[in-house]
Amino acid sequence: MEHKAYIDSLRGFAIFVVVIGHCCEFGLGQNNTLFNYMYYSFHMPLFMFISGLVAFHRPDYKFIPFVKSKACRLLIPFFVVGGLSCLARNIGISDFLLDFAKKGYWFLPVLFFIMLLMFPAYILSRKFNVKNSLWKDLALYFIPLVFTVVCYKILPASINNLLSIKYIVKLYPFVLMGMLTSKYASIDKIMNKDWVKCLLLIFSGILFAFIYRVNGAISIVGYFLVPVIYLLFKNSKKLGTAKCFSKMGGVTLQIYVLHYFMIPSMRSIANFIDEQQVFFINNHNFLLYAFISIIIASMVILCTLSVVKMIELSSVLNFIMFGIKHKRK
Repeated sequence: MEHKAYIDSLRGFAIFVVVIGHCCEFGLGQNNTLFNYMYYSFHMPLFMFISGLVAFHRPDYKFIPFVKSKACRLLIPFFVVGGLSCLARNIGISDFLLDFAKKGYWFLPVLFFIMLLMFPAYILSRKFNVKNSLWKDLALYFIPLVFTVVCYKILPASINNLLSIKYIVKLYPFVLMGMLTSKYASIDKIMNKDWVKCLLLIFSGILFAFIYRVNGAISIVGYFLVPVIYLLFKNSKKLGTAKCFSKMGGVTLQIYVLHYFMIPSMRSIANFIDEQQVFFINNHNFLLYAFISIIIASMVILCTLSVVKMIELSSVLNFIMFGIKHKRK
C-alpha cells in the first residue's frame, strides 16, 4: 500500500485520543464516566485498524525477517520501557507480565501476536493467489481468530493473562478490517457512499446509548465509528494533512511508550469537580472532564516529544528504547 499523508494524521489523532484517555484515567483518576466510555468505544480499535491498513502491503514478506522486524519495533520497547515503568512504580516483573493489561503496555505484545497469527493466512492467500476474492480472504483470516477464541476458552487464566488473549480476541477483527479495506478498493467505495456513512453514524450513536454501560461491550461501537473516522481523515484535506496530527503520527510508538511517565497526578481536581454537582449538569461532567483531559494531554505530548527528540540523538538509545535501528532524519 502506498503511504498516504492522511495515515500519519490518522495515527496522530489516535495517539492523541489515547493520551487524553490516560490523562483522564491515571491523571484525574476517572475511569467510569461518560467521557471514558466515549473514547473507549473507538481509540484502541482505531489504532488496530490503522495497523491493519499498513500491514502485509508487500507480496514478498519472509517469515523470519518479518518476525525480527516486528519484535524489534514492538517487543523491545515493551520490555525495556515497560520494565523501566515497572521499576519506577515498584512493580515486580511477574506482576507486569501476568497482568493481562501489562500495566498499560498491552498494545505492543498484542499487536505482535496478531501479526504472527495473521502471517500464515497471508502466506496461504499469496500461495493460492487470492487477489480479488474478499470472501476467500475472510475465510483464511477468520481461522486464526477461531484458534485464538478456542485458546481463550481452554487455556488457564495465567496463560490467558500472560498472552493478553482477551485483547487479541477483541481487537483482531479491527486489524483485519483495516487490512481488507487497504486491499480491496470495493470496501472503501461502499463505505464512501453517503447513505452508508449516515447509517454508520446512526448505529454508532444508538449502540453507544444502549451498551456503553455493558461490561466489555463498548468496543462493538468501534465497528461502526472507526470507519467513519477513517473516511473523515481520508476525505478531508484539512484533517488529512493537519500538521499537529501528522507530526505525532510519525512517532506514535514513541509517544505511546513514554507518555505514562509524563502524566501528572491531578486527582484533587477531579474530587473538586465531583463535589460541585450542584453547579454542573448531572452527566458525569462530560464536557468538563474532556476539556481538562485535552489540556493535560497536550502538555504531556509536548513533554514526551521533547524527550523523544533527545533520545533520537543517540542511535543506541533509539534502538534500545524504540527498536529503531537507524536514527531518524
